Parts: sequence; C-alpha cells; structure tokens
Amino acid sequence: MKKIIALCSLSFLVACGSVSIPAKGSTSDGAEWSGYFTIDNFEIAGGGTICTGKPPMGFAKIQTAEFTCNDGRTGVVTTTRGWKGGTAAVTFSDGMTGKFTYGK
Repeated sequence: MKKIIALCSLSFLVACGSVSIPAKGSTSDGAEWSGYFTIDNFEIAGGGTICTGKPPMGFAKIQTAEFTCNDGRTGVVTTTRGWKGGTAAVTFSDGMTGKFTYGK
C-alpha cells in the first residue's frame, strides 16, 4: 500500500511540473507583456524582450526571484500568491517597473 501511495504522489509531482500558468501585465513604459510560470521556470515577453528566471519555491504568500532578459537587463520579481492566482511586481535593472497577474 505504501508503494502505491508513493507512486501516486510521484506521478502527481511529475504532472505538476508540466502545468503552465499564464501571466500578463504591463510595464511603466506602457508595453504589454505576457508569458507563463511553471514549477521549473518562468518567461515573460514584451516589446521584443524576453525575460526568464526560476520561480520562488516555498509556501510563503510573498516571495521574490531574480530574472535575466535577452537585452542584457536583469531584475527582481516579487510575487504575492492568492487563492486562484496572484500578482507580481517587477523591477528591472534600468529602473523600469511593471505589474502582472498570473493564474486568473
């Protein structure tokens, strides 16, 4: 019985790794961005720029993670988890900011 429970738990975790949660929002320059979050990574793109990173892990309601963009910028995203999704506030290395929603 313990082996069956362990196998079911492992199957569930593997399936979670393939779930993609949509994200969208805008930055302080007026550009619209969209992308996704998975358990392994996130990607958000807008105005010809693509930014990627690893999402924060853990159970805290508010978490931060770093990202890098294909135009050389870096940044920090602060996510606030809600019941059916959440919000994200981003700050780029050049001072630009943005607000996003995900999973809603």
